[in-house]
Amino acid sequence: MITAKQKLLILWNLQFAWDKGTFSPEEEATIYLYVENVSGRPLFINRVRICPDWSSNFFLCLPQKDISQWTQPSILRLTIKIPSNITGTRTIDFALETFVYHNEIGKWHNYGFIKPEGIIPLYIKPEPVYRVFISRSNWEQDKPLINPIVKRISEWGFSCYTVGINVKAKDPNKPTPEIKREIARADCLIAIATPRDLLVKYGMWTAPDWLHGEVGIGFGKEKPILVIYEENIRLSGLPAQFYHIPFSMYTLSQLMPKIDAIMPYIRKWIKKRNWDILWTNIFKSVTFGAIGYGIYKAGEQEGRRKRKG
Repeated sequence: MITAKQKLLILWNLQFAWDKGTFSPEEEATIYLYVENVSGRPLFINRVRICPDWSSNFFLCLPQKDISQWTQPSILRLTIKIPSNITGTRTIDFALETFVYHNEIGKWHNYGFIKPEGIIPLYIKPEPVYRVFISRSNWEQDKPLINPIVKRISEWGFSCYTVGINVKAKDPNKPTPEIKREIARADCLIAIATPRDLLVKYGMWTAPDWLHGEVGIGFGKEKPILVIYEENIRLSGLPAQFYHIPFSMYTLSQLMPKIDAIMPYIRKWIKKRNWDILWTNIFKSVTFGAIGYGIYKAGEQEGRRKRKG
């Protein structure tokens, strides 16, 4: 139960229910607000202000609903369009523009937009759930850096697998068979490169050795590959040939919008399995810039390679 208060006067109580438990990006989510008038006076809800956490702006709905005192809760039905690049557990703030009728003066008083106490969660996760092989460090000190990235990838409808993390190798010293098996089973491969050894010549760091090998296996099995790397790493070899996203270990939060921008296309990539059509559509729909151009060129090259093959 969420309660709205105005100057210590309780005006209404609110309960809510979404039309289903979990939604996908680009879907329309319908919420039912059950508003109970406990003020002892007639109420009128003129407008509802909706503020999703993924936007600094708000929008208004116009239910224009009378709520008589001491009756069953009135129902406000509202629909929210979820953007294509939103996932995870999000929150929606509602504020109800509330009018109260004062019998003693025979007039309605506008109490303004009243925001209920508490938050309203919205659960977003794409379907179906795909498998992704995560090539990553298993060093304990790298987990605080890597785990938030893996969590965000998981929120985009992926089950994440890494040999040595959540997949055991029969011989921990020779995990290659399990690595090959898991990459073969995966729908795509995402490599997360964290600093390993310092290159004195360049004043930069190398990526873990295993990352190069696992990316190579993924390339050989024609898996979609994305490389996420710490900006102080000198990315070289095969990992540098795929689309890659740099990030700073000091501003990890700035990486998340970049992941949100690319993951819908990774999902389309997996679903369609048709390079030419998919990447042409991406080029048309993504703003022409570093991300859009980089993704398009990667798909264009792969499409050309497959046509030659």
